Amino acid sequence: MLQRIFAPNPFTGWHFLAIILAFFCVIISVNLFMAWNATNSWTGLVVKNSYVASQHFNEVTAEKRRQLAMGWKGGARIQRGRP
Repeated sequence: MLQRIFAPNPFTGWHFLAIILAFFCVIISVNLFMAWNATNSWTGLVVKNSYVASQHFNEVTAEKRRQLAMGWKGGARIQRGRP
């Protein structure tokens, strides 16, 4: 009686098929989830047309250097009794 209860079940082709199908179902599910996230999240675009933006790079950089050369410092102070 005990031998019959604890007898190991033989590993058949159906078991192997179930394992392979489960494996590929997990892989395909994760791939679909990642593809959905990639298409429905932030695109990473900072500018609409990078070529046009790159044409203004030197102008923007020159303006930043000009502002830095002036040595301006920004700050805020709160005086008592004044908004």
